[in-house]
Amino acid sequence: MGTRILRDPYTNKPFVNFYATKRIGGQVLDSDAIKVMKIAAS
Repeated sequence: MGTRILRDPYTNKPFVNFYATKRIGGQVLDSDAIKVMKIAAS
């Protein structure tokens, strides 16, 4: 998917806001930065 553009339907006229989002990846760059915690439920 490329860039997604969403027009804000709640802004007052004559002003219109646009929101642009782009997904660029979900890869972990530093795996040493992730900590795992185990919590025992009582």
